Amino acid sequence: MSEPEIISSGACNSNEESDNGSKSDVLVPRITDLPSTVTYLEGPSGSQVYVVGTAHFSEESNQDVIKTIEQVKPHIVCLELCKNRLHVIKCTDEEILEEVQSIGINKIKELVSRSGVFLGLFQVAFFHLSAGLTKQLGMAPGGEFRAAYRKGRELGCVFRLSDRSIHITLQRAIYSLSLFKQLALAVMLVFNNEKVTKEDVESFKGDILQKLIEEISGKYPNLSRIFCRRERSVSLQENI
Repeated sequence: MSEPEIISSGACNSNEESDNGSKSDVLVPRITDLPSTVTYLEGPSGSQVYVVGTAHFSEESNQDVIKTIEQVKPHIVCLELCKNRLHVIKCTDEEILEEVQSIGINKIKELVSRSGVFLGLFQVAFFHLSAGLTKQLGMAPGGEFRAAYRKGRELGCVFRLSDRSIHITLQRAIYSLSLFKQLALAVMLVFNNEKVTKEDVESFKGDILQKLIEEISGKYPNLSRIFCRRERSVSLQENI
């Protein structure tokens, strides 16, 4: 199977534009037999968008994504990822599990070397939180992305990475806090022992990691604004 086309956010592809232009001239009936987590939108040029609400640690979300792509057969599949997290879709669940659960000195050095000491150590703290969820739920994060990638490849879809760079998001989030609050947040991330069940994950469709971050750092409204609300939502909307 040949490698699919993957377009980063902000990139413009002439073939994609011409394809979209020709497709908008053809009225395609709306697909209605879809999971309840799917929202249908129409663009000004007649483009059809099916948004699937998912959770990162959810087998149900994986199946929702597969069914939607099978039924809709989209030209483009947009993933809430940036190029820095592209490996999430190309690794197996086993490889992701091993990566998340083995935060050793080499991984810390890699993150610090790539992002600097301060942001690198915060990424280690987020990895620690993700590892705790992985152990509790027995699932690798990002399964819905891998499910979309596998099914989309079967159908010859083009993939678009629609999220803002994780490095920009982390940088804006951390530097929105005072030094004292940065240290307090890091401690809470590392020592958080909140229990999460599969039922908790399925009770809402969204990023369970982001929800935990919001709850842990409820006293820091800037974090939820940057991670979960206006900033990333606007970025995703523009890239889609």
